[in-house]
Amino acid sequence: MHIIPLLALLASIIILTAWSMFCFSLENDLLQNITSPSAVCLTSLSFGLSAYWLHIYLSVRSPKRIDADARLNDWFSYWLKIMVLSYLICMMIPLICLLSIDLGRRYSQHIYTREHLALLEPQSGFRQLQGFAMQHYGLYLHLADTEHGWALNTLNINAYAPASAYTEAGYCRFSLSPSRIYNLRPRTHPVRQQQWLQLIMAHEMAHCLDRSRDLPLGTAVKLRGQASLSPNTTPVKDIADFIIAEHRAETVRWREAFADLYALGYMQLNFPSQALALTAALKAYRLERQRAEPQHATGCWIEAMSNVPSPSSNTDLVQWADEARSNADCG
Repeated sequence: MHIIPLLALLASIIILTAWSMFCFSLENDLLQNITSPSAVCLTSLSFGLSAYWLHIYLSVRSPKRIDADARLNDWFSYWLKIMVLSYLICMMIPLICLLSIDLGRRYSQHIYTREHLALLEPQSGFRQLQGFAMQHYGLYLHLADTEHGWALNTLNINAYAPASAYTEAGYCRFSLSPSRIYNLRPRTHPVRQQQWLQLIMAHEMAHCLDRSRDLPLGTAVKLRGQASLSPNTTPVKDIADFIIAEHRAETVRWREAFADLYALGYMQLNFPSQALALTAALKAYRLERQRAEPQHATGCWIEAMSNVPSPSSNTDLVQWADEARSNADCG
């Protein structure tokens, strides 16, 4: 009977290992992420209960006890109940977490789908910007659906962003989460939700316009320009160099400056009553986030925009943003 605590400890380790292997075999990222805390809990209880069982066992086996064997049998039955209950509780932890996460994911996707459908309404701001892009640039804006956009706009992953745009062959792919975009508004400068969303969408479209004019057409490898690359970056010779250069901090910031200036110019021309408030709000947001996001620190360019004449027309908006970016005395 002296080996009972040791057998209990060995059983704890075996069950822990088997449960962890089972969780990882499901190939579910969410379940694998919560396996670690569950394993810690299970291990702690296993070792703790094993020590407790050993203590009780030794006390029961003391010669001062009467009817030690009978007491031992009673205590062993009690220990067994505790062990089974402990393992059931520990094994329920990842299952409850998985259920909660799955329900949360489904609800989040439901909200995302609802917002996606609202953006596709004929009178929505996205439809307005879509028509604007086609009219002035021949650029088609495509809005990613829940399957292709939800994770990028919602999950805390490397590519996460409430709004993003990707230059594709012949079109610009948008990925948006309006509710999360609304939360970006600085509290010190309240602006209307729909106008803030319109500003951010114009910002993302500007990224496509800025980058696409440099990229080769079709499957060619010869660049058409380097306007979207920072003048401080290393000169590039081909598309391979271009891809490397566009991920450098100076070019990311250079492109963000263009996108901010373009978006603010767009609002001045198309939503003049809200342009001043949106300019102040965007500047405040950039200043608040400049330490956390130094590559998005475009406050200097926004400030310098006050010394630049307003854009004269939507047709000249890209050129205006280019000149405003280049003429600003910003690092």
